[in-house]
Amino acid sequence: EAPLGYPLLDAGLSWSPEEREWCARRVARRLAEALGYLHERGLVLCELSASKVLLTAELDVRLTDLSRMIGLNDPPHPLMGDASVVLAPEVLAGEVPGPLGDQFMLGQILYELLAGIPPFDSFTPESPPPPIPGVSPLLNELTLRMLEIDPADRFSSIFAVARLLGELGALTRSG
Repeated sequence: EAPLGYPLLDAGLSWSPEEREWCARRVARRLAEALGYLHERGLVLCELSASKVLLTAELDVRLTDLSRMIGLNDPPHPLMGDASVVLAPEVLAGEVPGPLGDQFMLGQILYELLAGIPPFDSFTPESPPPPIPGVSPLLNELTLRMLEIDPADRFSSIFAVARLLGELGALTRSG
């Protein structure tokens, strides 16, 4: 094993179709728990992408770049948005980054792990992506809700996401 882990998307490509959903749920739950830890402490990550996540052989996650993290209600980091990430629509509209924006970015990672492609074709999403073929209806619904354009239509907190992912993940390892 690498000292810290492997790039998340590289690891995701190695999962068999039979284990993809279980692994993606576990990884997304771990990321949701990490975001929850930050949110409880009044911090927002702002720019979460698969390229900033390493994965261990045990499917534990390591965040590799916290440089654009800010306090709740703080102005955005001056370099935020210069990376190749799709920011939450409310942030693109000029609102202060918040926990629901982090949830949107986690939704993008989960979508890409499940579908094998990013959920959006542009850096300014105007509508949610389509459902992911071959993914269970409940996981599809959860993923797409995290990617709602209007933050009021997303889950109320990242803790709700972690709880639901845990419930889904507890079903079986293969699906």
